[in-house]
Amino acid sequence: MVRLPTELIDHVVSQLDSRTDILAFALTCRAFKCIAIPSHLEYRILRVHPSRSAVWSHLSWRPALAGRVRAVHLLD
Repeated sequence: MVRLPTELIDHVVSQLDSRTDILAFALTCRAFKCIAIPSHLEYRILRVHPSRSAVWSHLSWRPALAGRVRAVHLLD
């Protein structure tokens, strides 16, 4: 499976719902960790204050990351 294109592995990870499943997938090998952790595990659920313009700017310039966000929790 490691020989599959990165895009295909990325799509497989995007189908996993729970953080536990994503983490288990990432722990299977270094190649999967490099795909799953930075873009799926860190951007799946955002907890951010609405005034943090740097976060919104970052996501606006990287639509692939913004597309992976499943939930946004706005902090007080």
